[in-house]
Formats: sequence, C-alpha cells, structure tokens
Amino acid sequence: MPLTFSKRLLLHVGQPKAGSTAIQNYLSAQREALLAQGILFPRSVLLRRNPFDKSRTPGHYTLLQALTDPDYASVLDALDAELLQHEDARTLIVSIESLFSDQPDPVLMALAARFQDWDIEIIAVLRALPEWMASRYVEECLSGFRGCLQTPDQFCDEKFARGAHDYAGRLDHLATIFRPSAIHVINYDAAHVGDGLVPAFLQQAGLSATDGALATGIRANVREKELFLVEGKRRLNHAHAHLPALVRQELEHDIRVHAREMALQLPPDIPRFTGDHIEFPPARCREILRSNARLVKEYGLVPPLADPAPHKDSDDPALHKRFIDGADALLTFGLNRMAQLLQAAIPHDAPKPANPHPLALDGHEMLIAQIAAARVIVSMNAPDAAVIATCFHNKLPVYLSSPDIVLHNLHRVSDTCLPSDAVVLDAPDQLAKLLSVTPADLVICPVRTPLRQIADAWACTGADAVLVTCGHDPQKLTDMALHLNLLICAQTGAFAFLARKTTAHKKKAGRT
Repeated sequence: MPLTFSKRLLLHVGQPKAGSTAIQNYLSAQREALLAQGILFPRSVLLRRNPFDKSRTPGHYTLLQALTDPDYASVLDALDAELLQHEDARTLIVSIESLFSDQPDPVLMALAARFQDWDIEIIAVLRALPEWMASRYVEECLSGFRGCLQTPDQFCDEKFARGAHDYAGRLDHLATIFRPSAIHVINYDAAHVGDGLVPAFLQQAGLSATDGALATGIRANVREKELFLVEGKRRLNHAHAHLPALVRQELEHDIRVHAREMALQLPPDIPRFTGDHIEFPPARCREILRSNARLVKEYGLVPPLADPAPHKDSDDPALHKRFIDGADALLTFGLNRMAQLLQAAIPHDAPKPANPHPLALDGHEMLIAQIAAARVIVSMNAPDAAVIATCFHNKLPVYLSSPDIVLHNLHRVSDTCLPSDAVVLDAPDQLAKLLSVTPADLVICPVRTPLRQIADAWACTGADAVLVTCGHDPQKLTDMALHLNLLICAQTGAFAFLARKTTAHKKKAGRT
C-alpha cells in the first residue's frame, strides 16, 4: 500500500527539450541542501541509464514503470522507504518530462492515484513551438534510445495528430487527471534571456536557490545541431534497428564525437537544423495561436510564447532529398562503426544466422566503400545492402529478388524517405530494361543467389563494374569467376570482389 501524507507534491511535467535535465541535475546536486529546507527530491526513482553520458537523465521516469509493470515493484518499495526516512520533509518534487505529452492516460491516471492524497501543484516549462519541434526532432534522430526514422514533415504530422502542439489543451488534460491546486507555467525562451531557467523554476515553485551560482550557470543535454549530423544520423538509424540498446547508445556517442571533428574541417557557416526547417500549415498555425493566447489568459503565462509563421510554398526539394555536405561522409563512418559494434556484441558461440546482416560480417569496410563509390547498385537477394545504398545521396539502388521475397521486404526497402529511392524488381528481364541506358556499377549477391541470376545481372553492368559476393566457398567462387570470365581482385572476410579481367588489370597497372 502506498504511503499517504497531507503534503505538497511539486510535479514537474516537462515539456521534453525544455531544460528538464538542467533542472533535474540542479535538484539532484542540491538534494541535501533542499532536505535541510524540508524538500525531498527522491533519489530512489531517479534514473541515469546512459553509460556514455552520466549527466543525462529521464528524471523519475522509473516511477512510471513501477506503476505499470509488476517487474518494477521494488522501485515503489524503495520510494516508500525514502519517504519514510524523510518523513519530516513537507514538499516532494517529482520530475518526469514525458508527462506533458508523451504518456498515455492509463499511466497518467496510475500516477495520479498514487498521489491522490497529496496537494499537487503542476509546473510546466514550455518552449515556442518551432524551436521546440526542431530541438525534439534533433533529440530523437540522434538518440540511441529512439533512433527516429521520420523526415521533419512526418515527425511534425505525428506530433500534431497527438495534440502536442496544443499546449493549453495538454494542461487542461493534465488538470483533469491530477486535479492540482495550482498550475505554474514558465516561458523557456524568456527564462534564458532573464536570470536563467533554474532560477525561474525555483521562483515558480516557491523555493529558494540553495546555490545561486549553480542555478544560473547549469546547462545540460545541449545537442549539436549541424544539419549533416542530424540528417546523417537519421539515415543511419534505418540500418541500426537490430542493434541492442546499449550498442545504439555507444554508436550515438561515437557519432557525435566524430561529427565534432568533422565540423572543424567543414566551412564555418555549415547549416544547422533550426525551427526554420519546421513548416506549419496555416490551419495548424491558427490552432497554435489560439492555444498560446489561452496560455496567457487562463494559465497566466508571462511573457507569451512566440507565435509561428505559416510556411511559404517553395520549389526546393524535401530536406532528405537535398545534397548536404558531410552527410554521406558521416554515414560512411557510422556504418563502419556500427559494424564494429555489432560484431563485438555477437557472442562467439552464437549460432550463425542463415541470412546475416552484411554489417555483421568481416570485410564490411570494402563493401561500404564500394557502395559509397558506386552510382547504380544492384542488390540481389540482399535487402539490407539495398537499404544501405538508399541512405546515400544520388544513387540508383535496385533490389532484385523472387516475387515472394520482394513482397516480404518491399516496405523496408522502398518506403523509407531516404536520399535515394530504391527500384524493386522481381524478374531479371526487368533489370535489363531498367539498365539499358545506365548500366550498373556494382552488383551484390549472397551465397544463395543462383549463378544464372548472377550472370543475367552482370550482363547489365558497365565496363568498370565490380561484383561483390558474400559467403561463397573458394571452389564456388573460382567456378563463378571462370564462368563469368572475371578476376578475383580481393577477398576480405566474408566478401570477395571481382571485376572484368581488362578492368582489373587496368586498376592493377594504375596502382603500380
């Protein structure tokens, strides 16, 4: 049974990407000083789950898990013990930024029931919508936890459909569930112009600053926003869904470090992802203006949030179709690093899958380099290689397989909103028609591909094309080379690289 007290609960509900981590880190650092004032910021439910950045935290999110998942029941016991230990504390602060718009009603109601006998006050920090959408999009693209696949337009459409843009409506909904005695609202942008976000939070909460210098100076979870990083990582997310969560977090960390090094080599005016990349239709703008006005009138928000402007029609291609300097280079680094992490995460005694991901195999570096260098890429019975090709700019990836297999992989290969659109074929004669004018530069085929199909695809290649085989034993590889009159140029790990003998000799002479 939960402990009940006639005490004050300050419930910080976010929103995400509005300074929550800085607030949480300040309250955590000042926990003992706050306790001396009768204020408890509980440690038992404060989660820090990213081993590569201990400053990041989802706050007391684990409390929500405990309320909805019996496997986390011990968390509630730990919180009850902490409350009992500090029973003299008259104010409890719970901070969970996802409460504002990300949690379903059953979770919200479970939390409200847990503190039904408390005097609840809600504190919300709100950010002008264009910059909030941009910051949230950057976070979800870069995050090793989420790994967003969406374009900015898709991302915004989803948030609009969930009502995340109607701040006043969200506060109405939270008020209905939690029945607070007060709701305090802070303008994130205005707070940063003034004394700082943490002092503004403390003032709204009626708390004194236990460390003024820390309160005014603390910042956390500040994301790089270079456009090549955001778009490059979004593309990479399409290839890393199969990675364990811890590996995805390490990949995120390594990508961010490498992007900083790349940024030093790029022009100083490299574009950043900002609210200008977020487009609001006129109807949505009107909804936002009405909601912002209600925040002032009904919730006392001063100063008001900046209103968005409707986007203007443009002939520019969608962001994911544009050439972005540095994005392909970052993608190449990320694919190689992802392959290293993936292979390290596979137990040595694990059974080998029948159709392994190409990045899980030794020799991936040359495969990635060939895909990055080629223009027209035919991937036979290898959907993962086709997806990798679509992640690069200005490619023509062709995925060729049997009708039943094509149907199974159609969504993941063709419905991706990536820089290059894949052409999906289920018959070799279709390939000959497609490539009659622009022959292929690269053909990729795994071991299960029949030699006849490889020969048909190879007939659609240019003079300098490369054939990459995966998993073929030495005898079959030799037979293939003889049958197609090719030279085995290199073998590395599970991959072999073949070319026409005249081309191979030219390349060898050039190296000499």
